[in-house]
Amino acid sequence: KAYSAEWFLRCAYSSANFETGSDLVDIAYGWLNYQIEHHMFPDMTPLQYRKLQPLVKSVCKKHGVQYIQQNGFYRTWKMLRCAVGDDKMIQCDA
Repeated sequence: KAYSAEWFLRCAYSSANFETGSDLVDIAYGWLNYQIEHHMFPDMTPLQYRKLQPLVKSVCKKHGVQYIQQNGFYRTWKMLRCAVGDDKMIQCDA
């Protein structure tokens, strides 16, 4: 069910953010660097995601929920390695 506790957990565990927080970085990624917040609240504007991101990250930390935020180039490299079988995704016990 949308906007239930399970909904937010699924959004956090199934998404990953790239670097966030500045106009330059956000424009470079075309605002696609706020994937966790976007999946939680798909109707918000990009500027709202930037304001919401620190709160979502701190709530996840407080409750021990995985929140992945990595460099975009590193994340792309890791995904390519997973796609060809040279690496594995992190397993989640949620």
